[in-house]
Amino acid sequence: MRDSLSPGESSTSSRKVSRRAFIGTGAAIALAGCSGNSGGSQESQSTTVGSADSNELADKVTLYTWGGSYAEARRNSIKKVFEEETGVTVEINEFANDWDAISKQRAGGGDIDVIQPTQNGLYTGISEELILPLREKNFDNLDLLKDKFDPKKASYDPGDGFHHVPVEVGATGTVHNTEQMDRPMEWKDLYTEQTKGKISQPNFGFSGYGAIAIAAIEAGIDITKLNENTDSKMEKVWSRLEEMNDSVFQYYSSNAEMGKMLLNESALGGGYFYARARSYQQEGAPIEYRIPEDGAPLWAGTTAIAKGTERRYTAEKLLDYSLREDVQRLYFEEFPYVPTTKMDPVPEPVKDNHLYHNLDRAKMAHIPTVFENQEQWQRKFQEVIRS
Repeated sequence: MRDSLSPGESSTSSRKVSRRAFIGTGAAIALAGCSGNSGGSQESQSTTVGSADSNELADKVTLYTWGGSYAEARRNSIKKVFEEETGVTVEINEFANDWDAISKQRAGGGDIDVIQPTQNGLYTGISEELILPLREKNFDNLDLLKDKFDPKKASYDPGDGFHHVPVEVGATGTVHNTEQMDRPMEWKDLYTEQTKGKISQPNFGFSGYGAIAIAAIEAGIDITKLNENTDSKMEKVWSRLEEMNDSVFQYYSSNAEMGKMLLNESALGGGYFYARARSYQQEGAPIEYRIPEDGAPLWAGTTAIAKGTERRYTAEKLLDYSLREDVQRLYFEEFPYVPTTKMDPVPEPVKDNHLYHNLDRAKMAHIPTVFENQEQWQRKFQEVIRS
């Protein structure tokens, strides 16, 4: 299907702009809010195309994104279309998790223009002034977003204006070995005598705040309201985490790490992401992903622009392209999470995602509260899991 779908086959709401059209819009102008360079960064010997104070496209743009199938889906969608239509080279580099990405930015960033953290990394990056605000005048496709995913209303995008474009939403659901255990209808069903010491959960720093959010849901806590009676709620979380700890033998830090444990059956179940579970299932692994009846931690995949980029305008146009329906379809054919745009119908692989049909069960933790307490909670998390 991907081979037969070209940008020209998208709906009329998708907007295409060529590199020539971009450059033909006029000379470069100074953009408010940009850090200045004397003369700008040279993308060629004769022009300042793509410099921090230019509204012309650069020769390249770098995208720092999650690895594995996520990065591959990016290569086959936004990279492919943007390069074909604009002539700009999209260079993709991969990270393992949000904190890997944030740490690199804290250290100076290197050659990073666009970064794709979850809501956790985005909130941290904005709070530490590592991420630039987006300039709405450079976007044509924001109206393609569903109202509930309006970036200007997101609690995890603090401050004035907005700093991200939401790409998709996913959830940490249950995954289990269908040959070794019964389907868990709720999170507590993962923990049995048969599975004791064979459950793995995401660690604290993972999307949706991993095992912390899972423990809260298991304790019957509405994680969207962690800002209310926080201390008493967290006491219940730590108590539940201690109980979970009897069955959990490892708290993983990357999707690949959990994948290996599922494939070699050292882990029979735990919390995991749909796309990875689906890819292993397609290879014949006896695993299944579900959204439990008692809920699941929701996460948002976001796209933002790193502070220090000298290709800000090009980066914004890459973000704008990512919302187009033709680009979205290419992406979600390969990486079937839940789209944030108004696609109708959605690609068939998306319909196979249990979250697509049970989005109301998934909730996002109150990010400002988590951010405010993350150092303390991280220490407590380590104390509990080591006890």
